[in-house]
Amino acid sequence: MVVVIDAAGQAGSPLLVLFAGHGDRGESPSDNVFALWANTALTPIDVATGLDTVAAPRQVRLVVSTCHSGGFQEVLFRGGTPDGGVSPQDRCGLFSTTWDRQASGCT
Repeated sequence: MVVVIDAAGQAGSPLLVLFAGHGDRGESPSDNVFALWANTALTPIDVATGLDTVAAPRQVRLVVSTCHSGGFQEVLFRGGTPDGGVSPQDRCGLFSTTWDRQASGCT
């Protein structure tokens, strides 16, 4: 489940994005995935790339409660990888675990 809470109409209001579900580990943190329906998934690169296209940057708060959620820290970078440099958009996140570990309760 992905929930986006947008305080529409409030200038400068933050965007809150909540990922609750199942995550899988990739070869690197940027390759980790958040599982979606129909055997599809979102990666930190997908999320960062989407946020990079926002015309009027605003503060983004991510809450990711999946296994391997720490990989989504890569969203703090342009293009979802450290090579892109830190995004000029104000982004922060709360992750249930590191990129290489399962979340508590999944073992």
